[in-house]
Amino acid sequence: LADPNKIKFGYLKMLVGDDDEEGVWKEDWKRFYFVLLPGHMYAYERSRDSHPSGHLGTSKIGVERSPDSPNILHITTPLRSFQIKFRDSFELFDWLHSLMSSSTTSNCGSLLKIMHSELNGILSYIMREKLPIIPEDLLIKLHLLNDIDMSQKKDKESIFKIKPNDSTIIGRESSCHIQFEDPNISRAHAKIDVNESGGCKIADLNSGNGTRVNGDFIKPHAALTCGDVVVVGKGTVFSVGREVDEGRVKEAVERRKREIDEKPKRSEMV
Repeated sequence: LADPNKIKFGYLKMLVGDDDEEGVWKEDWKRFYFVLLPGHMYAYERSRDSHPSGHLGTSKIGVERSPDSPNILHITTPLRSFQIKFRDSFELFDWLHSLMSSSTTSNCGSLLKIMHSELNGILSYIMREKLPIIPEDLLIKLHLLNDIDMSQKKDKESIFKIKPNDSTIIGRESSCHIQFEDPNISRAHAKIDVNESGGCKIADLNSGNGTRVNGDFIKPHAALTCGDVVVVGKGTVFSVGREVDEGRVKEAVERRKREIDEKPKRSEMV
């Protein structure tokens, strides 16, 4: 987990099978914490575990999207095949790019080209038709990079999404949007604002231990972009990403298409 050569890491679901109490083979999706390295992918039960539950060699792989779901990826190695499920096509695209970096021989590049055209097609259509959904569906994503007690999250969620025109307070108080049981964090420690166009900034709220972005203390605020690392207090670490709610995007695209089709044509108006 501490290897400096990590390419990517995070929770994903993998299809696993086992015999039930009656000896019948059953398969189900199980959540693992994956760490991707050059030539290797390790699966852990939890992010804090020191010993992996499984190992996948990624030097030579073949990849294919499942016919059952575009968000399921079949990965084949010389020794075995396995399936991984992603939240959406955008997350799959991100991990696929990292898998290509991890492997020496693969067909990841071919699939990336197909997906690049597909995803750009969705987004370019939205921009071309000037659909008013981009501010709603381009989210700022904070990914908690370390394990720490969270007061209001029994399942220890590690990803927080912030929509445009939203303000998110991080701190110890129960009224905070993201609340931690960490004595090094002030009651109201920092605030993250996202404007209507998706621009993001973070402000320190006169906290005791300060807030850092990419190693530098902010005075009093700083812009946030994808890939930035935020440290709140002494050891609560976030990475900053951006996410598109693909389901809502597709719904809006279909809705817009119907609106266009339902408009009276010029010939019908004459």
